[in-house]
Amino acid sequence: MKASPWPVPETAQVIVDGPPPKPAIVQAAADAGLIDDIPWPDAELSRTDALAAQEEAKKQWLCPDHGTPAKTVPAGVSKKTGKPYNAFQVCSTKGCEQRPGR
Repeated sequence: MKASPWPVPETAQVIVDGPPPKPAIVQAAADAGLIDDIPWPDAELSRTDALAAQEEAKKQWLCPDHGTPAKTVPAGVSKKTGKPYNAFQVCSTKGCEQRPGR
């Protein structure tokens, strides 16, 4: 087998699954009190687990009219009024106005 023209350094790390570690500078700044600590995903929570948790959260509420899960409408600006609005959840069936908690 021929050696690669681009050798891989011995210090190289391969991350197969899961989030990257929190950058050291972010942790150092938080430890020094310069910034609020930034929430960072647990190294224990793999990407697959995170996606499964998101799907489970969506399934918690089902539209009473359609039986479909909620979808999240991202925050934005109303086309009608020009006013900003927060993100919210609504039935994923087009045209349905049912929302969790109503």
